[in-house]
Amino acid sequence: MLTIPTTDGTVWFKACGPGTAHEARLYPSLARWAAPHVLEPIAVDAERAWLLLPDGGVRLRDRVAGGPGIEAWQRILPIYAELQRRLETRVPEMLGLGVPDQHPATMPGYRAALIEDSAVGLAEDDRRRLIDADAEYLTRCKDLAADGIAPTVQHDDLHAGNVLVDGGLDRIFDWGDAAVAHPFGTMLVTLRSIASRGGHGTDPTGLERLRDAYLEPWTDRHARPALVRSVDNAVHVATIGRALAWRRALSGIPRDELGEDAEAVPGWLLESLAEDPLDLEAS
Repeated sequence: MLTIPTTDGTVWFKACGPGTAHEARLYPSLARWAAPHVLEPIAVDAERAWLLLPDGGVRLRDRVAGGPGIEAWQRILPIYAELQRRLETRVPEMLGLGVPDQHPATMPGYRAALIEDSAVGLAEDDRRRLIDADAEYLTRCKDLAADGIAPTVQHDDLHAGNVLVDGGLDRIFDWGDAAVAHPFGTMLVTLRSIASRGGHGTDPTGLERLRDAYLEPWTDRHARPALVRSVDNAVHVATIGRALAWRRALSGIPRDELGEDAEAVPGWLLESLAEDPLDLEAS
């Protein structure tokens, strides 16, 4: 992302990578469907996957000065959840724009392919551990597919660096990792990032309140205990979504140039083995 000063103010230019080119195609539609909480592009070159965006204000991470921003997230998460619910009916259009299809039934196949892909770089012991956990992962995917929560857009990298706050208006940007998926998978990155910014003093009950604030828009049709169970399943399943997002983001980069990022895909695969991928008590 480049910032460019102009006579009419600063604009942002983004050249999407080959694995995230769908972001450029998605943005104009997303800006219409999710107004006013997504930036409206000034210009888009879908063929080259270029985006020109207006300056959307201050990032949340800069506004909260290193803290977790609990109060801000209590406001933002229900907005994002309502956005997700609104876009449930837009799934065919999003898939037509090239947004990855990661609804629960697809995830065991993606996981198996990653495990068997030698380019991922898994150690043999880790590969066997992942294979041994196939049945549990499949069960979680089946439970998610049957929980009555419709697939929709899932940002998959919703943290304080990807939320803009300006004049009382909150906007979500950087949709390059987005997929059509179970919506609750978003809690994996979001709650982990909030806990990380809060350090070891982060109160798990505060994070649970944020989870509940996010879930509120679904309580008109679902009991809260069932929603909480779906969050638990979704964050386990979403670890593979993160591996897929990293693989797309790193597409086209020679392995010897990846540096620490070379560990991202196998690292997220192994996170799927965690008893609790959120591990809020340990944050």
